[in-house]
Amino acid sequence: MTIYDIAKEAGVSASTVSRVMNNKPGIKSETRERVMAVVKKHNFAPDETARGLVRQATKTIGLLVADVRITNYMMGIHSIITAMAERGYCCIVIDTGMDSADRAEYVKILSQRRVEGAILVGSGYQCPEVEEAIRLYLGNVPVVIVNGVIDMPNVYSVFSDERRGTAMCFDYVFEKGYKHPVYIGCGSEADNERRIAGINDSIARNAPGMNVPLYIAESPFRCGYNETRMALEEHPETDVIVYSADCFAVAGMCMLQELGVKVPEQLGFISAEESIYSTVSHPYMTSLDSKVEYACREACDIMLNIFSGEKNRKTVMLEPGINERETTRNMN
Repeated sequence: MTIYDIAKEAGVSASTVSRVMNNKPGIKSETRERVMAVVKKHNFAPDETARGLVRQATKTIGLLVADVRITNYMMGIHSIITAMAERGYCCIVIDTGMDSADRAEYVKILSQRRVEGAILVGSGYQCPEVEEAIRLYLGNVPVVIVNGVIDMPNVYSVFSDERRGTAMCFDYVFEKGYKHPVYIGCGSEADNERRIAGINDSIARNAPGMNVPLYIAESPFRCGYNETRMALEEHPETDVIVYSADCFAVAGMCMLQELGVKVPEQLGFISAEESIYSTVSHPYMTSLDSKVEYACREACDIMLNIFSGEKNRKTVMLEPGINERETTRNMN
């Protein structure tokens, strides 16, 4: 479907369609409505990149990331950009935020930029809105999702099971003899559903009937700081905190220091998503290596293999593992 097809069906000129799509003045409301009706009927997305290109291939890859401030995402995105540049590809990086409708809209924007492939970094892209947007706008190009699965012919997945990883963190603290865990995290609704499911899996195995206090921050900015204070005020018996990511654990550590709580003597904590913070904080942080950065490199390799005509597995699952350091101890 091209602008000329839209013009023909709407009974106007291609220039009129262009003016309507660019919201230019001087178009009768009746004509504007007729053109937009045809546009919506065919889910038409204007080819922005082609306006300035004389060749078919754009050599452009779209990278959507839930939050570029998350250290693991930044490191992973950097590795993708570097590898793609070595092969002559330019990357468009978009921070989509946590809202599913916004994420779907950015998928549409990538189609307007005529990307040759797209890599989506974050488990939140595994949602109906994004799946429908891929079907409508990116159905003819390869798409790789990091930490998510969408069952479509052109979509590939690389992930470390978030539910299982969270369960591993709680299995670990129960094995260490901790009795009163608290969970502090932030993320999309889908992220939190998987993590809470993992918590419940571990409780069923280790402490049936236990109700773990959950503190879910609305914003990732300084998540963990106030939540840590609230958790200890409302649950003074707390002996270990499981944070959903290292950056949140660092914020929580700041609050623990302000409160004079000694780690791990008085309270232990573990992060469910390791980053560089684990080994530059003091004390060094026990954390789950969910292999996000490695998953990004794997996603890049899959995309490049597709371009080279090589076969790929549709789904690559990575095995997470816990790195025990100084913020936990044996309580048995």
